[in-house]
Amino acid sequence: MNQLSLVGSSSNQQNLYYTIDKWTYAENKLYEDVLTMYEDHNSLEFFQHVAFLMPWKSIQAVQYHHQLLLNDITMIESSNFDFENAIEVGAKSEERKIVTRRQKKKAIPWTLAEHKCFLKGLQELGKGEWKNISKQYVTTRTPSQIASHAQKFEKRKDTTTPVEKRRASINDIQYA
Repeated sequence: MNQLSLVGSSSNQQNLYYTIDKWTYAENKLYEDVLTMYEDHNSLEFFQHVAFLMPWKSIQAVQYHHQLLLNDITMIESSNFDFENAIEVGAKSEERKIVTRRQKKKAIPWTLAEHKCFLKGLQELGKGEWKNISKQYVTTRTPSQIASHAQKFEKRKDTTTPVEKRRASINDIQYA
């Protein structure tokens, strides 16, 4: 219930709030168990049964909790929540929360001009001067992108695979 709005906790205690409307995991579990016993989930009898089992919850609180469940179901069915990029965090169900993964940026291939500028910078400044190569020669790339490109360039240069069996690569160009 309300997995889209779960509240995380750092303890195993059953009395910590589990949902946005401040129900504990145990209360929510009891609610779900009663929910499976009724065909008409909107009946007054259902709400009264839950409130009877949890006298500290009013019928209105049970109805509100039920409405949150319906809202979550509507959101899921309308595909307004990106489950592809969501992961569940926490070992215990009481500690669950939804965290959105960062979207990975698509790599932009190096242009011939960028690679030639990289080679000039590498020739004049040497290996390890990625920050200066970035500032002076390849201003369109970050130092870490240049370092990564240099690793790939060196690996390509040192490979034992015959040239005719390799796929074409910008890193085949070794002189500016």
